[in-house]
Amino acid sequence: MKCIVLLKKYLFCLHKQLRPMHISKSGVTIMKYAFVTDFHSDSKIKRDVLKNAVGNENVYENNEGYNVLVKKLEQDDTVLLFNIQDLSITWEGFIERWKQLLSRGVNIEVFVDGESDAETRIYNKELAEVDYIEVGYNLNLFYLNQKKISGMRKAQEKGTRFGRKKVKNPDNFVEYYHKWKNRELTVKQAAEHIGMNVSTFFRHCKDYEKQLKG
Repeated sequence: MKCIVLLKKYLFCLHKQLRPMHISKSGVTIMKYAFVTDFHSDSKIKRDVLKNAVGNENVYENNEGYNVLVKKLEQDDTVLLFNIQDLSITWEGFIERWKQLLSRGVNIEVFVDGESDAETRIYNKELAEVDYIEVGYNLNLFYLNQKKISGMRKAQEKGTRFGRKKVKNPDNFVEYYHKWKNRELTVKQAAEHIGMNVSTFFRHCKDYEKQLKG
């Protein structure tokens, strides 16, 4: 019997992509194990859903958990990825883990999310050499994106702000904000009195309400 091993991206796709849980394959156990590299602080619900799906004892975290999980895999088991780079964030790590799985006779499948149906591409020993180039390219893009995110986080820690520059509210903003809230004016009328378009007015209202809440 083969088992499907869901790697980290499944945690983040769980609510949007439940279809893979219901794939019909003869002699296959779906979601026997799960591997994640990180549970974010706001993902308690996703953590609970994942652990309910495979059992708390079958969820493995981070590199230490991955090494334990690999030892449980047998020939003809299947590792399921939602992105090819889920296996590792580095090219060297990917090649090492790829070869390790293939040497144990473990299949590697990658879900490609289409507009209507999820397809399955199977990567085996015959296809591996051909796909290395494609995988390397995608991993490099992923790595550069991670560096960008890391750089932005460091900049934010130093006080750098990203995104739209905040614009000071006009002097009459509060007056017309309350007239709109009290339904004395429509949102379009309130925005016109201030000299804003509706979307800008809404954005200023949202910022103002955040300030009120402290």
